[in-house]
Amino acid sequence: MVIYHTIRSVAQAGHNVAVVGMVAPGECVEREFAELYAVWSYESDQRAKLPGLLRSLFHSTPYSYAKCQPPGFAETVSRAADTFRPDLVHVDTLHVGTFGLSLKRKLHLPVVLRLLNVDSVLMSRFRDSRRNPLVRAYAGLQARRTLEYESRYLPEFSRCVAITETDAQTLRSITGVGVTAITAGVDTSFYAPRPELEEPEALVSTALMRWLPNVVSVRWLLDRVFPLVKREAPKARLFVVGKDPPADIRARTDGSSLVVTGFVPDVRPWVARGSVFLVPTRVGSGMRIKVLEALAMGKAVVSTRLGCEGIDGLKDDVNVLFADEPADFACAVVQLMNDPGRRRRLGEAGRELVLARYQWRNIAREFTRVYEQAASAKTGSESCERKPCSI
Repeated sequence: MVIYHTIRSVAQAGHNVAVVGMVAPGECVEREFAELYAVWSYESDQRAKLPGLLRSLFHSTPYSYAKCQPPGFAETVSRAADTFRPDLVHVDTLHVGTFGLSLKRKLHLPVVLRLLNVDSVLMSRFRDSRRNPLVRAYAGLQARRTLEYESRYLPEFSRCVAITETDAQTLRSITGVGVTAITAGVDTSFYAPRPELEEPEALVSTALMRWLPNVVSVRWLLDRVFPLVKREAPKARLFVVGKDPPADIRARTDGSSLVVTGFVPDVRPWVARGSVFLVPTRVGSGMRIKVLEALAMGKAVVSTRLGCEGIDGLKDDVNVLFADEPADFACAVVQLMNDPGRRRRLGEAGRELVLARYQWRNIAREFTRVYEQAASAKTGSESCERKPCSI
């Protein structure tokens, strides 16, 4: 969603935007999106597979990047650039960064890279969360290769943008290049409170579960936290909402106390239903936009500290409750379930924070400044045509 809202807000700021991206097999670009922007898509299966994991042992490109770099996508990018003729290219994530750099070399275009995570940090944290020595060794190898990849390629971009100041500082230390921090935002009219839908016993956690760090976190919630919640609140119901849950998580659903929904077309009714929104993040980097969305909807949030990393202004027991250990996390959840007044106060304070700091229109102005800096560095002028191309 952060990429979608970035595209929309930049377009609303006056830029003419084309979008080039990959879609999973069997999926397609939504019609409403394709009607708003010029879109080129390429079908690619980016799920992790054992043969690819094994082959990556003998290649310098980290596997998480290699599986996002199908050769055929280069032709799609080139065709889009030849048709749209952009003045600037905005690339989201280093996974597809080399495609943007190819346009920089071929067409002499300024290319801005936005990173949603520091991937070497993310992989290091995943390694540290694992007990299996083989998994730890493999993750350690991938972390080192990711660090080398970041150090090699980030200096080649015209400008680099991180989603948090913490990530920007880390990337500066890794690469020695300047990195600007531009936060993500939330559409506060779309993600608005719906208190009439709240159910006192309902708990909600959302996650895109094709991404391994989210799977690790959901398993921790189900195995270590929710049984403690049920011990103190037998009527508690947990809804795990999100696309592509693995088989072991799907199998946990019982239709009553635990429901694993899989894909839902609109997450808002599920978030509104919960009395408490749970963020059990154990492995991560960057910023979790779902926290901003839940806060915008006025929900009381219980999160690990890592789960709210990068969101400035969050304070324990003011607009969020922090808990990192299973017993502490469960205790915070049960306390909020039993205290509707406290839930309401936390939720109201959380929405106030989002309204004050995380509006997309402000973020679009920051991107415009970065685009102009990148263009002026190339041309020597102080402004650029408002025609970026997003990859």
